[in-house]
Amino acid sequence: MMIQCKPYGYSCSPVYVMVDKITDWYYIDYNGRSGTCIRTTDGKEIRVSEYPEEVAKKIMKSKQEVNNVQERCSGHGY
Repeated sequence: MMIQCKPYGYSCSPVYVMVDKITDWYYIDYNGRSGTCIRTTDGKEIRVSEYPEEVAKKIMKSKQEVNNVQERCSGHGY
């Protein structure tokens, strides 16, 4: 599953990150522009314009959705 975040800086395109590749995330603030840096398993650092709490909520929601799908499928022999 992927999460969608607001871009950091002047880009207008949303940022998509694979939840399974996220290792950690932390608060950033450069020149008064706050957000979150998301680190991935391949060593990338992705900056987004959302607070760490918002990123954590999106990650948890995405993982919960995966669990719900797995539970529904397991009852049907998939």
